[in-house]
Amino acid sequence: MKISVVLYSINLHQLIAGIRIFLMCFLLFPVLTYGQGGVCKLRGVMQVKNGKTFPYQLVLNVKGNEVTGYSQTKLFDGTEPKTTVTGTLNKKNNSLKLKESSADNAEGHSISCFASVSLYYKFDNGRYVMNGPFKGTDEFGMYCGEGFILFDDPGEFKSIFGTDSLQARAYRDNQ
Repeated sequence: MKISVVLYSINLHQLIAGIRIFLMCFLLFPVLTYGQGGVCKLRGVMQVKNGKTFPYQLVLNVKGNEVTGYSQTKLFDGTEPKTTVTGTLNKKNNSLKLKESSADNAEGHSISCFASVSLYYKFDNGRYVMNGPFKGTDEFGMYCGEGFILFDDPGEFKSIFGTDSLQARAYRDNQ
């Protein structure tokens, strides 16, 4: 009987030690991974001032406030050219500033107009949206177009900006 009590107490100590290790890992994981960022895929539309609308996608790698990745626009001829994107994320004012630069012309399509956009993430009419105006310039810096970019599927960008402070601000602003 004494042996079984000793074995039981050893198992209880091992169980407590295991729980402590689990809790430490559980509590430290967010601290260790904070700021490492991740990949975010946004799907929306690019509305050009001339009235044309194109499906527009951003695939972004967010690390701290630095953003890199690519944009992809589906054109009327079926091609989907990609451009390199760099920018900055500002969680304090819920903005994402991006600039397209070099193009991947693997499909043989020439990109001659690169967008610079300031996107703003907001809670609007009971839903989250991210949108903003863009201006396009060619490789020489000459104006080549403008319009508006809209993302209205909050699946990914809520994870970039978070929603608690945004909901609180939206509530405060509506009071």
